[in-house]
Amino acid sequence: MDSEPLGHRAMASVLAEHGVEVDAAALQEEFRGWELARELDVLADRHRTRLGPAVVTRYRQRLAELFDAELLPLPGAREAVLAARAAGCAVAVASGGPMQKITQALAVTGLAELFGASLYSSYDVGSFKPEPGLFLHVARHQGVDPSRCLVVEDSAVGVEAARRAGMTVVHVEARASTESLPAGVARLRDLHGLAAAFAPASGVR
Repeated sequence: MDSEPLGHRAMASVLAEHGVEVDAAALQEEFRGWELARELDVLADRHRTRLGPAVVTRYRQRLAELFDAELLPLPGAREAVLAARAAGCAVAVASGGPMQKITQALAVTGLAELFGASLYSSYDVGSFKPEPGLFLHVARHQGVDPSRCLVVEDSAVGVEAARRAGMTVVHVEARASTESLPAGVARLRDLHGLAAAFAPASGVR
C-alpha cells in the first residue's frame, strides 16, 4: 500500500499545530521510509524547536484517521501475494511502522487475511531501515536463507536495507519521485508485473 503520502500529510498537519509550517510533498521526498524518531530529530533541529512525545501521539492519531478514510492497496497487491503463495513462497510484512499501524493498514485495505501472523515491525526488532536487521530477522524467523528472499520496497532506505541483507529487491514507485536508487534495481509502477512473475511458466520460486 502507498501509505507514505498519508503519513506525510499527517506529519505536516501536526507540525502546523505546533507552529512549524512544512510542505507534505517535500517531506515525502526527503523522508520516505525513514524512522519516525530520526525524521523528527532532523525537523526539530532544522526549525529550532522541540518535537516531543505529544507530537508523536497526535501524529499517530491523525495518521489513523487518514488510514481509515483513504488508505488503499496498490494495484495488483492482492494478486501478487496470492500468486506468491500459490507458487509455494512464504510471505510476510516487514515494516518500519509500529505493529498497531501495520495491523490497521492491513485491515483497512482488506489484506490482513493474506499474511496471518507473519507481521514484523522495526519497533519490535529494534532495527530500522537502512539497517538490514529487520529483513534478516524475518528471514531467520521464516526459515529462509536471505539469498532466496525477494523484498518489495517503496523507498531508497528500504532498498538499501534489503541489499545489505543480501536479498533481491524490487522498487515499487507508485508515484513520481526523485529518489536515487542503485543501478540494477528493478522498478515497478504497480504490482501486476510481480504477480505475473510468480506464474508457473515464469519459473520463479
